[in-house]
Amino acid sequence: MKKKRRISFSTVYLALGLVIIYLPIALVILYSFNESKISSVWGGFSLKWYRTLFADKAMFQALGNSLILGLSASLAAGVVGTLGAVGFDRVRPRSRRLIEYLTSLPLMTPEIILGMVFMAFFGMLGIPFGMGTLILSHTTFCIPYVFMLVQARLVGMDRSLAEAARENADANLIWYEDAPGLAYLALRLGCAKPDTNILHLLVDEAQEYADVSFKLMKLYYPRAAVTLLGDPNQRTLPGLPECHPESWGALFGEVNAPHITLTRGYRSTKEIADFCAAFLPEGAAVPQPFGRSGEAPEILPFSADALNARLNAWLDSGIRRAAVVAPTQRDAEALSRQIKGSFLAVLLVDYRRFV
Repeated sequence: MKKKRRISFSTVYLALGLVIIYLPIALVILYSFNESKISSVWGGFSLKWYRTLFADKAMFQALGNSLILGLSASLAAGVVGTLGAVGFDRVRPRSRRLIEYLTSLPLMTPEIILGMVFMAFFGMLGIPFGMGTLILSHTTFCIPYVFMLVQARLVGMDRSLAEAARENADANLIWYEDAPGLAYLALRLGCAKPDTNILHLLVDEAQEYADVSFKLMKLYYPRAAVTLLGDPNQRTLPGLPECHPESWGALFGEVNAPHITLTRGYRSTKEIADFCAAFLPEGAAVPQPFGRSGEAPEILPFSADALNARLNAWLDSGIRRAAVVAPTQRDAEALSRQIKGSFLAVLLVDYRRFV
């Protein structure tokens, strides 16, 4: 026997709050079709007020000015507020409280008072009132909101990310992990054109691709049919979430894309090359594959002791050279000091020589 679900007080409270918020808006929309000039009296359904609205040129001119004002103020506030939040992160602790108080002052001041202050300020300086003064006033009012939001995000951000970005910018370098996201933005902003000549993409080791990489493929190759090959159990790149191949189709706009589970996994390039060769035209040159079978990759928690133990084990097995890769040059230098033994020569490659 099924138990009846009881409606909780929180559900009733939420529903009541939504009704109170949206019911007045619904009534305004409904009475916008009212024939009568008196809003409290229903005079029948009519569209005459909308005809009057669309015939009012001054109204549309005001709407255009509002859109220009909103876009200009939001863009300017976004730039200034973001730069201010990044700079605030480097301010000495003694000055932090004063700066926080000054930035929150426009939020605590009523809008009508703030508008009167700006009017008196511009009048005192002899600046004529117009779109320019409106943009300056609205930008000043919006900056604290951007500042507080960006500052909250920066508090939880790993500082090594900023250091790595600074090193890459100094070297005029873009790492492959960042390239898909930047390319995706370039396509969305119209800075690059998609390639409509590619009709089929075959992607191997698909488990090592982030979701933004697949979105980039869909955006850059809009006409291409896509086949993804991958093993979710072999995702090794750090920072990627758990791999779910059944969700790949949705990233290409195909929610019901077929998902085929292979019963045999290959660990050499010969079988993969033979599989890819089936898609090539007859008589096309096929490169000779080479074997690459080996042990499955391991993902281990990092520690200096574990690193030294693994390097010693490789040395005992006959390996003479090993490379330890770090995300930044500073991390690589710190890592080299943790490696013990004189048998290992650590070479920190300066990537600027390859740019």
